[in-house]
Amino acid sequence: LFTSGGIGPTHDDLTMEAVANAFHQPLQPHAELIAHVEGRLPDESRSSARMKSILPMCVLPSEAKISVHPNLFFPLVTVGNVIILPGVPHLFRRKFESFKDRYQGAPVHSLHFYTRADESTFASELGQIQARWPAVEVGSYPQRTEDGWQAMLTLDSRDAEALEACASEVKSMCERLKTH
Repeated sequence: LFTSGGIGPTHDDLTMEAVANAFHQPLQPHAELIAHVEGRLPDESRSSARMKSILPMCVLPSEAKISVHPNLFFPLVTVGNVIILPGVPHLFRRKFESFKDRYQGAPVHSLHFYTRADESTFASELGQIQARWPAVEVGSYPQRTEDGWQAMLTLDSRDAEALEACASEVKSMCERLKTH
């Protein structure tokens, strides 16, 4: 789970408090984070107003972990399965780039089809297709258009071959339903 924003030093930055509440942990100064930040500041800034404004950002849920990256002033903070990211777009991007490789896996392949048929006319068959292809997530999403209703059928899978085989069946079904 990723959060974005609400981690600065102002009164309205409440993300750490929310994460602490979600994990039933108290907020407390994180000694390792404070030492890291102090080590990155010039000597004259350690006792300045700047350091005093940074210290509230060093109060974290008690079981928070930090990951220091050489290109980042402020380390990545995680609590359990929550990765806490800044809301400023360029800072979010830099921080995300610092850890994204940890979460790489096989890519998810996606396809979609449209039909003007009512979901009730294909629900059973679509369910049977899904049962034959458990490695593929099959979804149906009705949408209102200018010309009436249509359903978008989505197929997502890490298994490209299973996706293609399932797509072949969904495409045949859609053709029988006179889709576009």
